[in-house]
Amino acid sequence: MSQNGARPDAPRESLPLTVRVLVVLLVLVPLVFHRGTFTVFDQPPRFVLLIGGLTMIAAAMTDGRLLDGVGTRPSPRTWVAATFLVALLLTTLTAGDRWSAWTGLEGRGMGTVTYLVLMGVFVACWHLGGERPGEVVLHTVSAVHLVVVAHALVQFMGWDPMDWDTGLTIGGDVLTTLGNPNFGAAFVGFTLPVLFWQAFRTGSHPLLGVLAVLSTALSAAAVGAMGSTQGLVLVMMATSLLVLESLRYVGRGRWEAMGLGALVAVTLLVLAARPPTLAMVLVGLAIVSVGAVGRHQRIARWEVSGDSDRSAAVRWMTARRRVLGLAAGSVTVVMALVFGERFVGLFSDRFVQRSEFWSVGWEM
Repeated sequence: MSQNGARPDAPRESLPLTVRVLVVLLVLVPLVFHRGTFTVFDQPPRFVLLIGGLTMIAAAMTDGRLLDGVGTRPSPRTWVAATFLVALLLTTLTAGDRWSAWTGLEGRGMGTVTYLVLMGVFVACWHLGGERPGEVVLHTVSAVHLVVVAHALVQFMGWDPMDWDTGLTIGGDVLTTLGNPNFGAAFVGFTLPVLFWQAFRTGSHPLLGVLAVLSTALSAAAVGAMGSTQGLVLVMMATSLLVLESLRYVGRGRWEAMGLGALVAVTLLVLAARPPTLAMVLVGLAIVSVGAVGRHQRIARWEVSGDSDRSAAVRWMTARRRVLGLAAGSVTVVMALVFGERFVGLFSDRFVQRSEFWSVGWEM
């Protein structure tokens, strides 16, 4: 018996057939998007995803690992997957048009069967992640984030050789990989904290940390190029992680970390606030590189707060609340003064239409 309790006859190996099916599935589905279906989830991608999901299940059965773990205590992941499955089935059974709920509407909709296959792909990827599946998922999200950002910047510079359907262009001319600037900016904003995790995680190589922080400048510039208000709001929320991370340290190190973090945060907000020029992007990269390199050179001298001491932990939590409150108030005031007129114009023009969407969604 090994020290970690694993069976000696069950070496930790990737499932060969399942891995191959997953790789083909994850690569092939995006490739079946073409100019006519790039902005919608049309039949070809759904068909490939369904066939691929069934093939993946068959591969898992062939590998003999489909029922692995049955009879043991359910993990939190199992409870989440089961709850999502029950919610999907209940939604389908209570829908007015059960067939459309199951298959999805023609042209845009993703039905229950599609979400089931996506859930199966996620669970399979998590299961194949070994001892640290969460990191595998986060690394994957980072890679996809960079692909979306790179495509957005290529389109913004006018270098994209493909002419995509701009029928769903809302907020800007940069559609990026997701086919809509609002969708693209939302995805970049939601996944931006993962790049900060790459930069600040324990054991991260200094060069990787600097490159991850530099990538956030390109991400903010991509959000600005897409001209999405929701993307700007998400970038504002993501930059708060720089303040939270700085509160890990005590004494002079905390203030140095907060100063360097504020330098990076302000630069990201400026890049995301409006479509940037090439000069703005280069200057932003230079400023962010100064903050990133300075942090990684100084971090060895910063003393981490003692979380084991209860009184120190209480003081740390109190300081964090105060700093967060002060930072949130300061950011709100600055954003209201600088971008208040723009926000009022955007929301006043679109609130009527959005309220109709929300009303229909509530009735459904």
